[in-house]
Amino acid sequence: KAELRGVRSGNHHLVFALTNLDGPIGAKGRHVVNLLNKRKYQGDDYTSNGEDVNDIEDRYRMRILITSVEPEKKEFVEALQGQLILKLDKAVRESQVSVYPMDNAGTVRRDTPVEFSAIGNRLTVQFKPEYHSILYLIDVK
Repeated sequence: KAELRGVRSGNHHLVFALTNLDGPIGAKGRHVVNLLNKRKYQGDDYTSNGEDVNDIEDRYRMRILITSVEPEKKEFVEALQGQLILKLDKAVRESQVSVYPMDNAGTVRRDTPVEFSAIGNRLTVQFKPEYHSILYLIDVK
């Protein structure tokens, strides 16, 4: 029911999760998407609150510090870009769908709508670096 397209992970540590908080995948409800690339950067000093880190190594314009079992090693995850194609149980109109990025605490950032299209029962969501997120909410009404 779900397919990723155009998503590239430089070191093949892609993490993808999709769940519907209100029922099965593809049914009406609030779907949460987690899409990220896990990378380790040792000896780097970056912010841990998800701020932009504009350097050449930060290909997806966002790094988030995550807990490492070894305190001297820093471990980061990066936001990815690409598409999610979700097959819905029933046809929907675009007015029945909303897609927003979420911050690291799970708060929906309604000031930043995510680009998507809904044709019949096929929903296509565009993940872009400018959303600065590894979490997304897809609300199908």
